[in-house]
Amino acid sequence: MQQWEFDENDPPIQGLAMTVEAFEELIENPGPYHYEMMDGIVYNMAPASSEHALISLNIASSLKIQLASGTPCRAMQEQWVAIPGDNPSAQPDVLVTCNISDWSKKYRKPKHHRIERPLIIVEILSPSTQDFDRNEKFARYTSIATLEVYMLVHQDIEQVEVFRQENGWDSEIFTAGQTIHLDEMDLELSLDEIYEGVFVD
Repeated sequence: MQQWEFDENDPPIQGLAMTVEAFEELIENPGPYHYEMMDGIVYNMAPASSEHALISLNIASSLKIQLASGTPCRAMQEQWVAIPGDNPSAQPDVLVTCNISDWSKKYRKPKHHRIERPLIIVEILSPSTQDFDRNEKFARYTSIATLEVYMLVHQDIEQVEVFRQENGWDSEIFTAGQTIHLDEMDLELSLDEIYEGVFVD
């Protein structure tokens, strides 16, 4: 297995073919870069825009408030998710899990920990990654048996696409002023909340 050790002065890996095992080892090491693996090739992803970061925070904050503290459910940002089969892990912008072994220090693996039972996954679309999010990453996520909702959130317009397992992963489009009702977990997200502070002159 390839071993990866970095210091802050190392250039990022870009366009390098790599095995899934080597990629998993790569992302286990802390470093200044954010990597994704597409069709066996590793890419260093551009840093998130301020709009991207704010939308992610708005969604995670809203979900956290709605999830009662007495339940095992948690809303989290930028956690690696295990994908079934011989596939690399993926790191969504926001997710919700209600399985205690996904987040509790008492139960999670000390190394190579991955979220294994997400219920909701949210990706915020960027021009450079939206095709990947819609196709390859969508296929990876929907292979997870526990996943109930996948959301694609635009950052340049007020629009959210919601895909639900119970609807055969068909797309539902929500626009400004509307509210997304996530009956699967008795949650809701208004687009006003999602985009709060984003489109301010």
